[in-house]
Formats: sequence, C-alpha cells, structure tokens
Amino acid sequence: MTVRAALCVTAAVALAGCSQSSSPGAPAPPPMTTSAPAPAPSPPRATATPFITSADQAGAFAFVREYYKRLDEAYATGDVGPLTPMRSPTCACVRAERSIVKTAHEGASTVGYVHHLDQVLQGSSGPTYSKIGVRLHTSMGRTLGPKSYSESIEPTRVVALLTLNRLPRFWAIDQIELHVEAATS
Repeated sequence: MTVRAALCVTAAVALAGCSQSSSPGAPAPPPMTTSAPAPAPSPPRATATPFITSADQAGAFAFVREYYKRLDEAYATGDVGPLTPMRSPTCACVRAERSIVKTAHEGASTVGYVHHLDQVLQGSSGPTYSKIGVRLHTSMGRTLGPKSYSESIEPTRVVALLTLNRLPRFWAIDQIELHVEAATS
C-alpha cells in the first residue's frame, strides 16, 4: 500500500464515529475598538451554504449524493469550505478535511480520485434523523506535488453508515462509520 493510499484509508477511518455534542454556532466575540481609521471594506465573499432538501427519504438521499460530490470537489481543489455546513462541527469528518487542506498547502493536488455511489439505502428514520447506508467505490487517483512528485491512490470499496440529523431546513451528518471492504482491481 502506498503512503498516499494509507493516508486515504487513515482519513476514511478518521471519519468514523463523528458526533455532535454541542449546538453549532457559538456567539461571536464583541468587536474590538481602535483609534485607527477603519480599513477599506473588502469585497463580499461567498460563504458555503447548506444543501436544502426535503425532510424525507428522497431529501436524505439527495443530501448524501451532494455530500460526496462536494467531497470529490474538495479532493480536486483543496477547498473544504463547501463541506462545512454539511456536518456537525464536532464531527471527526473534520480530520479528513484537514488532510485535504494539508495536501493542498504542501503544494500538492489530487486528481482522478472520485467516489462512485453504487447503492444508497434507507435504514431507520424519524422526524429528526435518518440512518443511511451507502455502498461505494473510489476510482484510482493520483497525488501530484512539487518537483514532479506523483503517487497513486488505490481504488477502494467502502460501506458507509451515516446518521443524519434534521435541522430546520436541511440535513447535517452527525456520525459516519466506514467499513473498507477491499481494494478494487
């Protein structure tokens, strides 16, 4: 197994067992006052928004598909911002996001690594939660870095068990448990 493949498996394992124990969105600290003139306002920045879906099975399935789409985009671009509103802030998923950011900050990029959802199934559900099972496989990818560095990312088969919490207008991942089945050929 290559170092990058080991990192991907480590990131996958890091996703396991995330949970939310506190409410998101702590209040911001009060602004500091200064006697210096205020700097010129910067142009508005786009912020990541939640993926708004219905509170039913179809909405939960659409949410899961969107999450993996954004995860693939994060691997390709190094930008994990769009994943933030899709999971609880205390989720262990953050470790995988940190790995993506670290790769990008090292001047490397990931190409070709994509999650293919083979099957999405509904487990138990209620008005405020949904348990989803996803059987997926990843395509072979490659990490490209500075000075002609290149390392393969082996394809893998995974079963992901997600617990989604329903917030007022959207779902958020509360827990993910991953089971790596085997490398694909």
